[in-house]
Amino acid sequence: MWGVIFWILGKKTESVVEITGYSRTWIYALVKRYNEFGVKGLCDRRCENKGATPLINDVEQAWLWQALQGKAPSGGLWNGRKVADWLGSLTEPIANRSFEKLDDLEEVLFRPCQSLLKQQDLIQGLTSFHWWTQIGV
Repeated sequence: MWGVIFWILGKKTESVVEITGYSRTWIYALVKRYNEFGVKGLCDRRCENKGATPLINDVEQAWLWQALQGKAPSGGLWNGRKVADWLGSLTEPIANRSFEKLDDLEEVLFRPCQSLLKQQDLIQGLTSFHWWTQIGV
């Protein structure tokens, strides 16, 4: 492979575009990286990309994983829309709604709180949260 790369470096851009199928812009980018970093500049650097920060935290990921082990709320198989709806249920009802009575708010919070109480070891492992009292579920 390296022999081909060194052979290409001596060719005109039009020839390299024709031989490799790469665009002129990409050829220029490769040559620039080669000139700046040598052969290491041509290596695949995707493993160095850490990616974007997750949209949900570790506890929410654990909740999602647990939910995915069961059936989707609306039935059928899980898909992107159903996951998005489920994730929205974690925050949307509280963030975008007002409640007439405290009982209504408690109803929305009850299920996630019960789920948290059943996962004390998991939550402590993910967050180092210390449960001060033992609460039965």
